[in-house]
Amino acid sequence: MRVLLLRPAAEKKSMARVLPLGLLAIGSVLKRAGHQVKILDLRISNSPDEELSSVMKSFNPQVVGIGVMTIECKYGFIDAAKVKELNPGVTIIFGGPHCSHEPRFILNDPNVDMMVSGEGDLTIAELIDALEQGRDIENIAGIAYKKNGSYIRTADRPVIRDLDKFDQEYDLI
Repeated sequence: MRVLLLRPAAEKKSMARVLPLGLLAIGSVLKRAGHQVKILDLRISNSPDEELSSVMKSFNPQVVGIGVMTIECKYGFIDAAKVKELNPGVTIIFGGPHCSHEPRFILNDPNVDMMVSGEGDLTIAELIDALEQGRDIENIAGIAYKKNGSYIRTADRPVIRDLDKFDQEYDLI
C-alpha cells in the first residue's frame, strides 16, 4: 500500500529544525512491512501547498497519515482538507500525542477517517495491513474511527517496552 506520512505546515517554523522522528518511526515499520512509504515534512517547505499537490499527484497515496502535536493540530486539519480536495477517496489517519488525549476532537473533523492512539509502531502496521486486505479493523487495539456516524474506540494497546527492536530507516527523510 502507498502511504504518505505528513508533518503539517505551520505559520511559525519554530520546530522546523527538529527531525520528524515520530513519522520516521512509523514509516520505518511500514517500510519493513512491505509498504511504499514517503515522508513529507511541510514545516520545512517554502511552498507547502504546491509541494503537497505535487506529491499527491506523483505518489498517489492510498493512505495519508498526519502526525500532530497539540500546537500543530489546526494545521493538520487544514492539510487534511487539502488532501481530501486533491483525492477524496484517500484514507486519512491522524496520530501523535494530541490524538491520545483528544480522540473525539480529532474525529469530529470531517476529513479525518481514523486515528491511532498511544504508541503507533505496532498499531499502524496492523491497521494498514487490514485496510489493504479489506479486513475489519474493530479488533485492532489503539485506534478510534467513525462508523455509520458513531464514534468507536478500541482497547488501548500496551506500552512497548523494548523500543530497540525498531530500527529507523533514515533514507525516508
